[in-house]
Amino acid sequence: SRNAEQKASDTRKVLEELESQGLRTPASLRKTSDSIKQVGSSSAEATVSVRGMERQVRTLASMAAGIAGPLAAAFSVTRIAKASEEYTNLTNRLRLVTEGSQQLARAQDDVFIVAQNSRQALDTTAQVYQRIAQNGKQLGLTMTQVASVTETVAKTVALSGASAQAADAAMVQFGQALASGTLRGDELNSIMEQTPALAQAIARGLGVTIGQLRTLGSEGKLTSEAIVTALQNQKGKVDELSSSLQVTASEALTAFGNSLV
Repeated sequence: SRNAEQKASDTRKVLEELESQGLRTPASLRKTSDSIKQVGSSSAEATVSVRGMERQVRTLASMAAGIAGPLAAAFSVTRIAKASEEYTNLTNRLRLVTEGSQQLARAQDDVFIVAQNSRQALDTTAQVYQRIAQNGKQLGLTMTQVASVTETVAKTVALSGASAQAADAAMVQFGQALASGTLRGDELNSIMEQTPALAQAIARGLGVTIGQLRTLGSEGKLTSEAIVTALQNQKGKVDELSSSLQVTASEALTAFGNSLV
């Protein structure tokens, strides 16, 4: 009985406290109501921005759907393994013409920059760099000059508008010609047919016509030294012409592949 009375007393105190709290509740509710109205106003203003964002998201989603396939292929296990192998081959190729890790690192950077600037394949760019560098000491070329001549060659290939396969083939032929010491025969014919801008740059640098260039080749006068000197003379002109080119889809994919490697 006493316990029940005590419980009742406690309950009355609680109810009185709740009543006291209730007297203060309306003011809080009014503040809350004002805040809700402000939120509603802000929401109305945000609706326009949200709709704009929705349109952008739809556009991005459409774009993402379009490139999902190529990206998936680019980052597949097989492609990454291939890129790793290409990187190893690139490094081994450049080790042959550098001394020590510092020179190797610089050569890697130079080849990558040249390949991206000209949007040519990294492996074939490295091959031309290697061939020029092999003659570098004999020609008195610094690493900077080797990279410069390589870039001029790569840009003339791009100026020729050759397909990726034809560009690779021409640069390989050019590298082989430098390795042999002279540009002549099938290698000269290949360059003149597949990458005419490269042949024209060499001819202009030597001060001869295309017909005379063919004659010089048959006479064995297109030596590595003569070719490199001619291309050095044409660097400014080639850079000027190259700056006006628009990037093609295949060139963009080549540059992407270089970045992956």
